[in-house]
Amino acid sequence: MKHVKINCHGAMLIIPEWLRPLWPYQLPFNKWPSFCGAGDGIGDWLVPEKVHGVCISPACFIHDVDWALSPYSIREFLAANWRLFCNAKALIMISDLPWAKKQMAISRVAGLYLVAVSTIGTLYFEGILDGDEWDGIEISNPTVADRMRKLSRAALDI
Repeated sequence: MKHVKINCHGAMLIIPEWLRPLWPYQLPFNKWPSFCGAGDGIGDWLVPEKVHGVCISPACFIHDVDWALSPYSIREFLAANWRLFCNAKALIMISDLPWAKKQMAISRVAGLYLVAVSTIGTLYFEGILDGDEWDGIEISNPTVADRMRKLSRAALDI
């Protein structure tokens, strides 16, 4: 899957190329729905949407889409996790946090989010492949369709 960089509210985000025309550029980051965590209650509690007050939900959304559509390989797994870190860092760097707090927030992303998706996340990444079959059209993948519906509702509410 090919990825491109987009500028959204000053953050240079790395997204799948097919997602560019569907990206909700008008949606402020603080209005994004929850996409961080495993979605099972305790996973959401352990992995909050905000790091030092900065919403990183867009990075988690991109990561969910990456995992859902990536071929099952260690290379794709690690690449998707690295993009999560880069996108979260981009969101933190455009925030109005003081420089020292930005560094603390980036360290938290590296220490919590990146470690979590690279360790515990292996169970979810493998499980994605055992789920529903899809026809190869990105938006028809069940995980992607679910995330896009949630994001569309948020965009319509602004």
